[in-house]
Amino acid sequence: MNGLFEAADQVGGYTTGQFPLADIESISTCAQRKGVPGEWWIVRRRGNLDSVYLSETLWQSLMRRPVQLMPVNPTYSIIRFGCDGEGAWTMSEQILAWALCYDGEMRPVTRDGVDAGLPFWDPVYIRMPDGTLDAGPHCDRINSLEEAMAVARREWDAKQAREVQA
Repeated sequence: MNGLFEAADQVGGYTTGQFPLADIESISTCAQRKGVPGEWWIVRRRGNLDSVYLSETLWQSLMRRPVQLMPVNPTYSIIRFGCDGEGAWTMSEQILAWALCYDGEMRPVTRDGVDAGLPFWDPVYIRMPDGTLDAGPHCDRINSLEEAMAVARREWDAKQAREVQA
């Protein structure tokens, strides 16, 4: 964490630079503009500094920034699962800390970063010390690894069926 955030100088624009977090006075949504896809946020900066803009991805990146880290019991881990041509698989990574993030949410931190370095839309499941799974905000409720593997297989089969039909 370097105390900077990325932003664009106009709605629909490309990232134009990094700006100090301390300059943020307020963040609010912008009115939708014709021909500009997605939702955008305007960042008003302190003093007479020009406002800058955040796309959905840049806004999510800012909101997921840790403000404070807290220790965690080493028996917690992040679980990811999926299925490919080789079959269903799972990956597990130890959670090193809990992060209180800019948006007030608590998120797991692994050696790859907040939410294991995954984009905000990727599902994150947490294996609790008793072995149960807790679903993150973009996840369906899954109660066991066996259930997760069954879901992964169904999704893989559905994807294969779509590709055959295409």
